[in-house]
Amino acid sequence: MPVAASFRLMRRLPCILAALALGTGLIAVLAWRSDEDRAPELGASPRPAAPPAAVPTEACPLAETPVIGVHEDRAASERTRKAPDAAVATSAVEIRLEEHGTPLSDLEIRLEGNGTRRAGRTDGDGTFRAELPVGEYRVEIPARGIVTTVRAASVETTTARLELPGTGWLAGRVTDAESGEAIPDALVEIFPEEGPGENPGYTRMGFAQTDARGEFRIESLPADRAVLVEVSRRSHAERREVSTTGREIDVRLSPLGEFEAEVTDARGEPVAARPIEIEIRAPRGAAETYEALLDSKGRLLVTDLAAGNYLVRVRVEGGPWSEEAKIYCSPHRGVPVVLTVETMEVAR
Repeated sequence: MPVAASFRLMRRLPCILAALALGTGLIAVLAWRSDEDRAPELGASPRPAAPPAAVPTEACPLAETPVIGVHEDRAASERTRKAPDAAVATSAVEIRLEEHGTPLSDLEIRLEGNGTRRAGRTDGDGTFRAELPVGEYRVEIPARGIVTTVRAASVETTTARLELPGTGWLAGRVTDAESGEAIPDALVEIFPEEGPGENPGYTRMGFAQTDARGEFRIESLPADRAVLVEVSRRSHAERREVSTTGREIDVRLSPLGEFEAEVTDARGEPVAARPIEIEIRAPRGAAETYEALLDSKGRLLVTDLAAGNYLVRVRVEGGPWSEEAKIYCSPHRGVPVVLTVETMEVAR
């Protein structure tokens, strides 16, 4: 080899050796990494292997894999699977609202049930009408704070009548007409103005008994309506008067009185143990006639009359009437009144 060429080779030798050393180091590093993957050092955790890809097989078909989300054709599929709904049975419902037998018009009513809601107002006859699916419904009347239920039956028309409590009231005090003292345990009854028995099914509209102070209060009556008030107690005469609901009244009861009559003939002899008729008439009232039997002394006791003045006369066995006698009926029995009659024996 020429000297010049050898000199040039010698000058490049360090570079060649450095390149060889770098290549050897790189190969060693690669070999060490490969050994680490194959056999981890003591105390090192192996790197977890990647899970195998899921491959569908006949034992686990894709059809059994749950689907997340909604397929674009799912709604259509459900409609296809559902059976068509049967025709819904309905009923014509009529609800009539009344207060003590009087229709309540223009009153709001709401119904809810079976996925259905209806609302409206009663007409002039107090009736609300609606076509509803058969079933039970919640009925609300907001103006009265009333909630109830009604069932629409599977017939052509379902009619329900609801009797609502009135919003009127009547209060007052019952006292003795003579002493002014309170009368406890008196019975106070409210009837329609025309009187009991004129409105079948709704004759008595309300009642109460007076307390120890003679006071009473009756609720749930028709508002602003004239009514008949009847007050009675065993020791006092019954009183009837017309009043208007929504007010307080004072009722004065006359105590019940009694009187004793002695019946004699024209000779002044007692008419003993004889049946008689007695006519009793208040000064400004109609006369009432009763049948009675005299005792062995020709006497008769009349009780349970309101205290006051009366005109009385008697007759025996269809004979002529005696002269009228004026008596005072008092809670305390006084002197007997003597009534002279003409008997059949005296007439002969």
